[in-house]
Amino acid sequence: MKDHRGRPKENDVAPIKFELETIDYEGVKTIIKFDKDINKNGAISTEIFDEREADVPVLDPKTKYTQSNPVVLVFKTKRKNAVPKMKVWKNKNIDDILTTPQAGVPSNAKFLELGVGVSFIERWKLQYGI
Repeated sequence: MKDHRGRPKENDVAPIKFELETIDYEGVKTIIKFDKDINKNGAISTEIFDEREADVPVLDPKTKYTQSNPVVLVFKTKRKNAVPKMKVWKNKNIDDILTTPQAGVPSNAKFLELGVGVSFIERWKLQYGI
């Protein structure tokens, strides 16, 4: 004898592969992909399409700072008892110093401080005892 109480069961099968697409208030479109064969508990990939224009400044390593704004670097080698040293450039860009090897700075040097301005010279001389 069959028991037919309550609402009858629906024979819907959950989808195995599907995508969820959203667009937020700033116009950023996001597509989240699900595949139950690959991952039963969550998404397998997320794609973000940002159509907005980015205001990214163009950095030119050839532009120099003025004489009143030198680039100051405090570094030390990786030896255990290494003494911190300071190097000052008045004609280099900070991006150029970070990306290319510089004369007077060993390749295995650890950068402790890096800044632009005259005030850093006196401050770091006192701080590191240079």
